[in-house]
Amino acid sequence: MALRPVSSPLLEWRIWLDDDFAGRPSPEGWLHLAAAADVVRLLDTGNVVELSLDHDLGDARRFGRGIDVILWLIDQHELHRRFLWPRDGIVLHTEDPEDRRAMAGAIELAAGRRLAVRRTLTRGGHPRFRFSRRR
Repeated sequence: MALRPVSSPLLEWRIWLDDDFAGRPSPEGWLHLAAAADVVRLLDTGNVVELSLDHDLGDARRFGRGIDVILWLIDQHELHRRFLWPRDGIVLHTEDPEDRRAMAGAIELAAGRRLAVRRTLTRGGHPRFRFSRRR
């Protein structure tokens, strides 16, 4: 019998996905991870309340990419009907404009099929996406 992740309001994570620990450290109170698979494992618990994603994580075979996290969220929602989109949203802090556009497009297109998606900008000019169920 497989164990199912249990959501707990006592364990809430804000996750910063980036391979650059020196140049782009996580904000205070955030968990800094360098591999997409590690982010997915925590998302699977239902306790991630906010994400900030870089796209390029060095060795893509070994560490994945930021878009892999987004594609996993889309898969969980569309195929398994699991609403795991972070309550406080997703920020795309990647500096690569092409990858940022691809990630934003995936969020808006796929999540927008089933959710209301609100796009704003952070103070630093990075796109932020927030999600809510349509009424």
